Amino acid sequence: MIKKLGIGCGGLVALLVILVVATSGARPASTGSTPAPGQTQTPAPTGQVAAPVTAAPQATAAPTPTPTPRPTPLVLSGIGQFATNLISVSTTSNATFTHNGARNFIVYQVQGTKRVLLVNTVGVYAGIRPLWAEQQSLDPFQLSIEADGAWSITIAPVECCATDAAFVGRGDKVSTIFYVPATRTAAWEFSHDGARNYIVYLHCKSGSQLIQNRVGAFQGSTLLTFGEEWCLWDVRGDGNWSMRPRP
Repeated sequence: MIKKLGIGCGGLVALLVILVVATSGARPASTGSTPAPGQTQTPAPTGQVAAPVTAAPQATAAPTPTPTPRPTPLVLSGIGQFATNLISVSTTSNATFTHNGARNFIVYQVQGTKRVLLVNTVGVYAGIRPLWAEQQSLDPFQLSIEADGAWSITIAPVECCATDAAFVGRGDKVSTIFYVPATRTAAWEFSHDGARNYIVYLHCKSGSQLIQNRVGAFQGSTLLTFGEEWCLWDVRGDGNWSMRPRP
């Protein structure tokens, strides 16, 4: 933190006055004075030149990178059936959904003639779904909502960037983007303690893979090959779940 000098306007004026008084009272040294009796004037040495004074180089502060501003989240809310206007996003985004009704809560993402089912559940719901993974497109889209209660939708950029690909959570979630620095194959452990669907996608820059598609509680392992690229997990489940590389 850079500290500012604590000299106010009054202090600065007083300092100038002292400097003026001190300067006006000073008498210049005599250059042609006669030596006092009994003293011999010694001539100044010749042939010697004072070494020039070189100012020490000043360190240049490294430029501060300008952070890229994150888009402001878009928040929508309503009650019952609703179709949104066209929505545009400038970067890879997720939608956080809530519903407090007792019957079906169904949400489709619609881009032209393409329809992607984002949520299909009954009753109270809270979860996160990707708005891009099925189509890899940032084109404008609409959301078609079927509900019997109040709902809300918050659209925001996907978080970036994790150094660990392991992912643990509950319900419908999307992981932070993580980067795999080198191609490798490893065994991964999966678990789910819910009673309904347990679906896991691995979305990467090169494409998407369906890793698990189960119903109810599950525990197992499988071999996964990661390329040298960014990826993220897309999980749907009604219970607690985890995915970790085998130690």
